[in-house]
Amino acid sequence: MRFKLLVITVVFAVSGYVFLWHYMADKAEGKMLDFIKQKREQGYEISYDELLTEGFPYRIVIHFPEIDIVIPPSLSENILGFYRVKNLFMAVQPWKLSHGIILADTLWAANIYNASEGFSAKMSDIKSSVIVDEDYQNFLRMSVKINQFSWNYDRGANDEKASFAHNINFHIRSLTEENRLKKAKTSGFNRAAKAMNAPIVELLFKAEKIETAGFLANIYGEKIHRFIFEGQLNGEEIPELTEISLKNWRDGGGTLSLQRFEMQTDEIGLVLKGDIALDDSFKPLGALSLDIKGMDYLFSIFSAQESLKQGEGLKMLEKLKQDAEIQKEQGKSHYSMNISLQNGLLFLGEIPLTALPSFVGQD
Repeated sequence: MRFKLLVITVVFAVSGYVFLWHYMADKAEGKMLDFIKQKREQGYEISYDELLTEGFPYRIVIHFPEIDIVIPPSLSENILGFYRVKNLFMAVQPWKLSHGIILADTLWAANIYNASEGFSAKMSDIKSSVIVDEDYQNFLRMSVKINQFSWNYDRGANDEKASFAHNINFHIRSLTEENRLKKAKTSGFNRAAKAMNAPIVELLFKAEKIETAGFLANIYGEKIHRFIFEGQLNGEEIPELTEISLKNWRDGGGTLSLQRFEMQTDEIGLVLKGDIALDDSFKPLGALSLDIKGMDYLFSIFSAQESLKQGEGLKMLEKLKQDAEIQKEQGKSHYSMNISLQNGLLFLGEIPLTALPSFVGQD
């Protein structure tokens, strides 16, 4: 009798799980089809041969063997975008649809700016994890790993050769109000300040074996062995790239905290830290500290700049060389200096290197 009861219980449990899995799978597929329908109504062109639901009895997997997406210029600031994904898998657990895993063999993308200018990129072996809240409305966290990423700019007659990066890791975390207040408290802020300078988003980006072309290659050489960016966006809310939104973020005390910017090449190694805000013209404003190995190489780059070959520019460059020599005599293995962003210019020590752009398209 007990054995029969056990068998009946197991049969009902298995049947219940089978029903639950297929019910949740239909629900997940329905959400995907609704999302595609919504995007098509907005003007996106989305095409695919088939949509497969796989994974039973484990994860629910939505599989597109191939899917193409076209974003018309009217929806992306007059840029025509083409995207093609091979073997796109989106997987969730039946009991937790808020946590998704996304895999793809390749992603090919192309942005057409005009008849003679464009950008193309290819990503291979993509693995990512995405977490949203229980209402599926707000993004909370995403991690992405890419085995290889290649890109190049098409500028007509000045077409660049492709650049490559390997072992890319990207992590982004959107903090909830509760977590923001906790983190603000540990950083010395208080609830009365409404977490004005508490972190909204945390970012981490790593890449290895980067082969660059064009502007970056002219400065750092063609190979970057390691690149790391770690930082957090602080403020009351994530700003959009509009004047009103950026003004509210800036006036509310919004900043970008650069916790670590590191780059290692054959010629130089540098580590940059600091905080950046926006000035009245929506240009970067801030102070950063920079540690550099390989100053002799950088001095050769600076010496080729016309603005540093004579007059005040030459005097400032010579002073920078003297400071570097003093630190070398003190036994330091790297050179430390300050970088400032002010008055629309980037200063390396006292040397104005370049003009800074505005985030709202002002001159």
